[in-house]
Amino acid sequence: MSILDSHAPAESRLRQHARERPHEIRPNAGDTKPEPSDNWRSRYLHRLRLLDAVAIIAAMTIAQFVRFGDGFDDEGMTLFNQHVPYWTLGLVLAALWWMALGASGGRHVRLVGQGAEASRKVLATTMAVFGTVAILSYVFGLPTARGYILVALPTGLLLILALRMAAQKLLLRRRTSAAENMSRTLILGRRLAAEQVMNHMEANPAAGLKPVAIYHPRRDDGPLVHEGNYDSGTQYLRGRPSVDEILLALESLHADSVVVTDETGLTPKEVRRFGWALADAGVRLILAPSLSGIAGPRIHSQPLNGLPLIHVSTPQLTGIKKQVKRGFDLIASSALLLLISPVLLVVSLIIKLSDGGPVFFRQKRVGVNRSEFQMYKFRSMVPNAEALRQDLDSDQGDGNVLFKIKGDPRITRVGRFIRKYSIDELPQLLNVLLGHMSLVGPRPPLPAEVERYEDDAHRRLLVLPGITGLWQVSGRSDLSWEQSVHLDLYYVENWSLSSDILILFKTLKATLKPDGAY
Repeated sequence: MSILDSHAPAESRLRQHARERPHEIRPNAGDTKPEPSDNWRSRYLHRLRLLDAVAIIAAMTIAQFVRFGDGFDDEGMTLFNQHVPYWTLGLVLAALWWMALGASGGRHVRLVGQGAEASRKVLATTMAVFGTVAILSYVFGLPTARGYILVALPTGLLLILALRMAAQKLLLRRRTSAAENMSRTLILGRRLAAEQVMNHMEANPAAGLKPVAIYHPRRDDGPLVHEGNYDSGTQYLRGRPSVDEILLALESLHADSVVVTDETGLTPKEVRRFGWALADAGVRLILAPSLSGIAGPRIHSQPLNGLPLIHVSTPQLTGIKKQVKRGFDLIASSALLLLISPVLLVVSLIIKLSDGGPVFFRQKRVGVNRSEFQMYKFRSMVPNAEALRQDLDSDQGDGNVLFKIKGDPRITRVGRFIRKYSIDELPQLLNVLLGHMSLVGPRPPLPAEVERYEDDAHRRLLVLPGITGLWQVSGRSDLSWEQSVHLDLYYVENWSLSSDILILFKTLKATLKPDGAY
C-alpha cells in the first residue's frame, strides 16, 4: 500500500440495525461467493514465471546476435579443454537467472501488486547473478565475452521490468475498476483502530485488500452479533474474539485474510493459538501496528526470545544522502535547462506579446530552515493579480492556511494553457540550480502561510521545497490542507533518491496526461 497512490477518505458512517446471531452473518446482498484467492494468485505468479522466462530468453538471443551474429556454433569458449558454444552458456545463464529470481523471493506472493519492492528484488537478484559470473570468470580465468554480458544484462533487466509492469497494470486495473483479484479481509480490533485500517484499504484498492467486516472485541463473554453496516457495505461485528467464533465469521463472510490491529483484547498466548488456527485454515494473517507515516525501509523486525520487536530507524535529513540528492538536482536541472531552453524562449515571447506585462512572476517563499528566497515562475495571471486577491474568496475558507480558488478569473488565456501542462513551473529549475529548491520536496510556502503553521507543519521546512512532490502526484489542488501537510511530513520523514525518481516519473506522466486541476 503506497502513499504515492492515494490518501485516506473521510470516515465511513455506520448504519446500525437489528442484531444478528453469528450463524446469520453472511456476505452483503448482491455479493456472490468469490473465487478463492489462491486461484488468482497462482495464475498471476505462473504468469510472472512465464514472462520472466520470455524476457530472459529474448535478452540472451539478442546478446548472441549483437555480439556474434548468426555464428551459433562457431563462437564459444574453452572449458576443461572442451569447446562450449556461447548459445549453450547463454541457456545455462538464463536458467540460473530465472531460478535466482524465484529463489530470492522476487516472485513471492507477498509482492503481488507491489511494483516498487518487486522491481528492487529483480534488480538486486540480477546484479547478484551477473556479479557472480564476473567473479567466477576472474578467479578461474575464463575468457568471458564482455560485450555479450554488457548486452544481455541491461536488455534482460529492462524486458523483465517492462513485462512485469504490464502484468501489474492489468492486475491493478482489475482491482480498481472491477474489484477483482481482491482478498476479502476481516479486520480484528477496537473500532477506532479498525476503522482507520478500513479507510486506508478502501482508499487503496490497488493493495488488493477488500474489507468485508470489522470484528470489535468485547471484554465479556457475550455472543458475536452483527450490529450494522458501513456506507461501503463493510459489516460491524461485536463479540468475544474466540478462535472458533472468528473462524465461523471468516467462513460465513468468505474471507481469506485477517488484519489484526494493536487493540484486539487477546492475550499473547491467544494470539499465538489464533495464528496457528488461521494457518491450518489457509487464511492469511496480517498485523497492522499503529505506525503511520513511516516507509517500509525504515521498519526492521528483530526477534527477542520469540517476541517480535519492530525497530523504526531515525529519519536521515543530513549526510551523504543529502549530498547525493543535491548532486542529482544540480545535474538534472542543468541538463533540463539546456534541453528546454528553446521552449523557455518561445513561452517568454508569447507571454510578453500577449499583454505586454512581465514574463516572470517573482514571489517570496520560505525554504529550508525558514530561509526566504525569490521563487520564479512564468506569469500566468494578469499583472495586478496580487492586488485583486483580496476581493476573491478561497475555496478553502478564510480559516484555511492555503488560498485556492477554482476558475480563478485572474488567470490569462496563455496562463491557463501553461498551467494545464505545468509549463509555468519550469523557471523554478533556476531555483534548483541556485540551491533554493530541489526537484522533489514539500510545496514551497508563503511567509504568511508559515506564520499560521501548527507545530507539526513546521517539520516541512527541514528539507528543501520542491518543484514537484507527493502533494502534486497525490491530488494537487484537490487536496485539503490537512492532507497536504500529511503528505509533506511523510516525504520529510522518508525521503530517498529512489522515491524522488519515482515522483518525477509520476509527475511527467501526469503532465503528459493533464487534467487541468491545479
